[in-house]
Amino acid sequence: MDKAFGVNSSDIGPRLPGLFVEAGMTSPRVTMRQNAFLRGEEKRLWELTLEEARPAIVEHGVATNEDLDRVCAELCRIAEDETVLVMLARVTQVWARR
Repeated sequence: MDKAFGVNSSDIGPRLPGLFVEAGMTSPRVTMRQNAFLRGEEKRLWELTLEEARPAIVEHGVATNEDLDRVCAELCRIAEDETVLVMLARVTQVWARR
């Protein structure tokens, strides 16, 4: 768990089936999904996410507003370019029996 923000790491997905077994569940089943977009509002996810996180990023000194302006402008350019594929993080789903 990330101590700074109290969240699990972004690579927990492949470990989920084992965690279910450790919790006493049996026969885990797994699906993984990763969305990708060439056009549409979905391509703006990274830009919009960064904008929403801007106050915390600046407050913690990770980047300045000027840095974020540059990155967001580039992400906007990428979202408008239909030759660039934008992929979202892989989503892992696990279900099992108790």
